[in-house]
This record gives sequence, structure tokens and C-alpha cells, in this order.
Amino acid sequence: MSDAPTPEPAESGKKDSRLLLILGGCGGCLVVVGLLLAFIGIPAFMTYIKKSKSMEARSNLGALAGLVEQECQGQGGYMGMVPAGPVPPTPPASSQATGAFASDPGFARVGFSPNPVVYSYSIRPNAGGGVDLVAQGDLDGDGVRSTFTIACDASCHCATAAMSIMDELE
Repeated sequence: MSDAPTPEPAESGKKDSRLLLILGGCGGCLVVVGLLLAFIGIPAFMTYIKKSKSMEARSNLGALAGLVEQECQGQGGYMGMVPAGPVPPTPPASSQATGAFASDPGFARVGFSPNPVVYSYSIRPNAGGGVDLVAQGDLDGDGVRSTFTIACDASCHCATAAMSIMDELE
């Protein structure tokens, strides 16, 4: 047999209760840390999602600007392109939708059909004799719209670098 002393039952109970106290305290800490990460992480993730969706508007308006410039220069003006849209008629609420771009005469004329989309697109006449290319979206379904606009002047030049953005991540 072994010569090792056996612990007293009272000592063993004290050690068990200390261990439970330590584990219980750490469990509470883990819950608090988990909640803090959720409160910080979820909004950051939602912002990331909205930023990725807003890239659609930037990309599609840039492509539309190239198509509009090309068509305008080829025909000597914006006739037949304006007005166009909005397609889809209202911005999809926080999800993608398929727009009927091919059945809109203005978009069909320039060959713009970027489906599926999160934004609603339009070509509108502006005060300077040119057009505005507009994308509007409701990224989180709250009814507030983000708006991206590229102005094209009467000489068929679209100012893509000067894109106007309102409420990008609304």
C-alpha cells in the first residue's frame, strides 16, 4: 500500500467549493465578454454588409456613365435615353431584385441591364441640358434611401469622379 496521507473530508470539501467558485466566476466573465463582443461585432458586421451593397451603386453607375457617354457621343445628344427608369420602380428593401431594364427604352438603348440589383436606377434630365444618373437604395429596409448621382453635361461627359453620395449607409 501507499504511504501517502489521505486528505481529510473537510479539506476535500473546501477544495471543491473553491474550484466551483473559480469556475463559476470565469463562466460569468465569459458571458460578459461574449455579450461585449456581440454588441461591438454585430454593428460592425452590419456596416460591412451595407458597404458591400453600396459598392453595387458605385460600380453600376460607373458602367452606366460609360454607356451613356458612348451613346450620347454617337448620336449627338441624349435623345431617346431620357427619361429612363426608375428600374425597379422602387428600391428593393434590403434584398436583391430583378429589374425590367430591357423593357425600359432608355436603358435598352444604352444596353444597361445589371440584374439582380439592390438599388433602383434612373436617367433624369438635369438643368444644364445633360442628364443625371441616379441609384437609390434602402439597404436596411427602414424606408430611408441612400442616393448616388453622377451628373453628365450637355457635351456628353459624365463626371464619374464627382459622384454625389447622400446617406450612403443609411
